[in-house]
Amino acid sequence: MLYNPYDKRDASAPLAATSFSTSSCDDDYRARLGIMARELALRSPDILLLQDVFATADHRYNTAAYLARHLHMHASFHPARPKTRHLDGRPIDSHCGLAVLSRHRIVASMKIDLPRDMRDGERIAQFVDLDVAGTRLLVVNVRVSHLAGAEALRRHQIERLADLLADASDYDHILVGGDFNTGPKDPALTPLRDLDGFSVSEAAPGRGVDRLFGLSRYGVMPMGLSNAQPALERLDPATNLFPGARAALSADLALGQMYDHGQQSLALQTAAE
Repeated sequence: MLYNPYDKRDASAPLAATSFSTSSCDDDYRARLGIMARELALRSPDILLLQDVFATADHRYNTAAYLARHLHMHASFHPARPKTRHLDGRPIDSHCGLAVLSRHRIVASMKIDLPRDMRDGERIAQFVDLDVAGTRLLVVNVRVSHLAGAEALRRHQIERLADLLADASDYDHILVGGDFNTGPKDPALTPLRDLDGFSVSEAAPGRGVDRLFGLSRYGVMPMGLSNAQPALERLDPATNLFPGARAALSADLALGQMYDHGQQSLALQTAAE
């Protein structure tokens, strides 16, 4: 295993977390890859939650793998929504999935199927178990339905997510983020904001649909989210392209005091059943 200096980092030190939709293979995909890598390198995030992650079936292109190499981060990618997309004007079999990149070791990762609408295709959540300097943090990455008029479906997807989190008993602290396709006053977010047994902090932009939630079980120090701000929003002067279709969301994550119960890994399989 390669030496990673971040594995020795103080677990109480703030972490920089970013949620970003990489916009699949839209626009000039290969040019945007370079822009994403450069912009993210400037910010040096500790944890990246990526949605709309393009990957070709022949493994020639994979946004998560490319960024992980250039940022020197661990990566976990889960493919979703397989279909024929167009790259450089040519049809290609591909996926549009979810990925978590981390400067800390990834212990385990799995995907959870969410309720779906046939018009929308597959929707998943990604559960990733991180070892942060000897303690465990569960990172949950999601992109819920974007369909117009599908408020009930989005609520159902977020309720399913909240039910899984309530059962993730190995963790005192959980970071949830991604593209929720909801406004700040949307009641679909209530199951996360009012999750029983947890104190919840939230980071969100003044506009947009990305969210980061810090969930801490009652009885432990709450996990704070601060300095929420847009990221990856600069126009690249050389190509006249943005990194993605919209800005990312960045925030500082203060883990507080985390407790290691000596358990091996999260009960992901139990939560999935």
